[in-house]
Amino acid sequence: MATEEMQLLCAALAAHTGEPVAELVREFGLHLSDSFVRDHPAFYARANNFFDFLESIEAHIHVEVLKLYPDAELPSFTVQERTTTRLVMDYRSPRRMSDMAAGLILGSARKFEVQARVDTVAVAGSGGEATRFVIELV
Repeated sequence: MATEEMQLLCAALAAHTGEPVAELVREFGLHLSDSFVRDHPAFYARANNFFDFLESIEAHIHVEVLKLYPDAELPSFTVQERTTTRLVMDYRSPRRMSDMAAGLILGSARKFEVQARVDTVAVAGSGGEATRFVIELV
């Protein structure tokens, strides 16, 4: 499904339910995360913890995804800061699906049995293509 189609579907669902589009897309990311956990457990098995998993997205998981789907247009994730309770990560994609990525992050936290809060900050000058995630364990 193309990004534009998904946005139209979400807008229609938002009009029907009264829920904000961003929240619906985030919920879809949570659902998608459950599918990844079920269908690709090896992605999670290599990581010792939630933050290690998030740090492995670019160098390991996306490499494996491209083996399965060579034409996939994947977002990029760059870790900016990490402590024992906080991870700051930049997301960049022309598809502008940071709300779905936030849902995937929250779903991954569930997989690692931790509670996390994900705050998002638009990156100035990116035209909406970049978002900074501030992920804190709670």
